[in-house]
Amino acid sequence: MKSCVVRVEGFARKEEVVKGLLKVKGKSADEILKNLPSQCEGVPVSSKEAKVMIKEHTCLFAIPILESGCVITGVDVNDSELVWNIICDDEGFLSLLKNLEGVEFELLF
Repeated sequence: MKSCVVRVEGFARKEEVVKGLLKVKGKSADEILKNLPSQCEGVPVSSKEAKVMIKEHTCLFAIPILESGCVITGVDVNDSELVWNIICDDEGFLSLLKNLEGVEFELLF
């Protein structure tokens, strides 16, 4: 999805599968929908925007975040990085740190 703006609107997890809801803005909603991977479904909401459901994604970060009891409130997608916006209590934070052992990440407050 080159030259598109992607905003994550939500995640859900069932067993080892993560589902995600994205808002994708680009030059044409039809073009966005035409180029979706097979694990995605989408509907246009305007001529330049579509809602896209990722039906099955085994994400290396979303699963440990959700397993820790944290709530994902959004993900900012940039060129080569993802910034996960999460909310958690102290117990969830400690669990998250344990779940992400061995994974390179940076905490931003």
